[in-house]
Amino acid sequence: MQRTIRTFSVKDIAKFKHNLLCWSQQFETVLWLDSNNYHQTYSSFDCALAADDFTSIKTDYFNAFDKLREYQSITKDYIFGYITYDVKNNVEHLSSKNFDGLEFPDLYFFQPKKLVFIKENTIEFHYLRMVDDEIKSDFEEIKKIKNPEIQNSESDIKIKLRIHKDEYHAKVTKVLEHIHRGDI
Repeated sequence: MQRTIRTFSVKDIAKFKHNLLCWSQQFETVLWLDSNNYHQTYSSFDCALAADDFTSIKTDYFNAFDKLREYQSITKDYIFGYITYDVKNNVEHLSSKNFDGLEFPDLYFFQPKKLVFIKENTIEFHYLRMVDDEIKSDFEEIKKIKNPEIQNSESDIKIKLRIHKDEYHAKVTKVLEHIHRGDI
């Protein structure tokens, strides 16, 4: 897959990074990688943003690596994502039946339409050809963000305990008793 690459320079990289994160909130799929100023000689970028999925793969653990390999060979482009612990069930003859309240796919990767790499004060936009006409306007929009705030929907988050506090303390106490006895 062909990408158009455009390079820009900015003076205040910290502000640009913050603005970039604010700008990225308009997309449903975003991945942010940041070295947090840990400079190593082996890295070709300090941080990267992948946004707006063009294609993706979501699957359970059954033949997950084969499916990923096939997806990667068809895509022939950057892909970003994750592999959960449960994929081990197909690699080894293991099984776990832990509670899964989130129900995320066991394997998820996506091909972003828009990629932004930052190295020192240089910004590189790597856009798929279908959206490359948006590079300049996106760069200008990111730079112009005033008083950037990363949206926080804490009021929408409701955390529900799976076990009551007293039950949790009882279980911890029981484990501590085993440790004191020396049978753990």
